[in-house]
Amino acid sequence: MEQFTIRRVTKDDIPIILSHHQKMVEDTGEYTPEMIQQAVESFLDWVPSQIENDTYIGWIGTIDERSVASVGLFLYPWMPSLKPRLRAYVLNVYTEPEYRRRGIAKQLMQTLIEFARLNEVEAITLAASDAGALLYRELGFEPFQKDYAILRLWM
Repeated sequence: MEQFTIRRVTKDDIPIILSHHQKMVEDTGEYTPEMIQQAVESFLDWVPSQIENDTYIGWIGTIDERSVASVGLFLYPWMPSLKPRLRAYVLNVYTEPEYRRRGIAKQLMQTLIEFARLNEVEAITLAASDAGALLYRELGFEPFQKDYAILRLWM
């Protein structure tokens, strides 16, 4: 019988994180090989320092010691208010294709959410693929809309 475990990411897991990041980007079908390579290289430049600074917290799901899934949480301070506020962004949710539909991503996300609760994260945001949207809704995520448009200027 297969044994599933979840463990926290360390710097030693960067190759796994990068591999899952690359496969996740490839799965979208929206990027050229050159763009994917650039995304992986940029992520490699960024993630080690974030792990070291505890702003990237991640978990890896393993089955019989094989890394089959991972998820990351990027923590960042929010605008000053009466109390310090911390927010988070979910990234790199990925499960190897042969291990999908077994509840692995759900367990990883539940671990991530519990961590956020224990660390008084005020809000968690993510961008959902069509494949992941149902899972995130099951976990309590919902679209957020205000009386104003949320706009972004890419630089």
